[in-house]
Amino acid sequence: MGPPASQRPAPDGKVRRKEKRAKGSNVDAGQLAENIPRSMRVGKTSRAEIRIAKSSVKALTEGLEGGGQVWQHAVAVTKAMSVRIRAPEGGFFIESASPETQWIESNLGYASDDFASWRFLITPQSRGWSSLQIIVSARTIGADGVAAETALPDQLIEVKVRANIARTLTRFLGWTVAAVVGGALATFGESGMGLMQKFLH
Repeated sequence: MGPPASQRPAPDGKVRRKEKRAKGSNVDAGQLAENIPRSMRVGKTSRAEIRIAKSSVKALTEGLEGGGQVWQHAVAVTKAMSVRIRAPEGGFFIESASPETQWIESNLGYASDDFASWRFLITPQSRGWSSLQIIVSARTIGADGVAAETALPDQLIEVKVRANIARTLTRFLGWTVAAVVGGALATFGESGMGLMQKFLH
């Protein structure tokens, strides 16, 4: 069964949907591009980037940081957006390398092809199937000057975490050396440790 329509691979920098104006004078139809890897290894840090822009932006998917496949999602866009990644079931160490809240379009007249970018470092802690959640919030300022934050629908991503063979072997060798040293100490005492040190050197 293929991925849902809201979570499909990016079509080589082209957005195959008509631009629509979302409800509200300060809200536009937009797009979110992300390359969170769907397959990772325990203890190995993966880089991922999330970008948000208006639907009219064509080059949103070009040059994302990280090696994962690029996926696109539809999202409402305001001038200021907030993005986080969390693991609802745990099992990941997630470090943000960008400010949580960023401007999509400023009041300084930036070009219309601007986008905001969030970068993350994601390290799985245990193997098996797990999920990551992209939490997006839109921040608007009403006519009365009061700021409001609206949570948009979350994007839930299934990730398969595989065992890290190199890490497992390193741990096994460490345990083996510790067991040998501990056994020598228990059997021969200080004289045995002296012989072990001479042997190792």
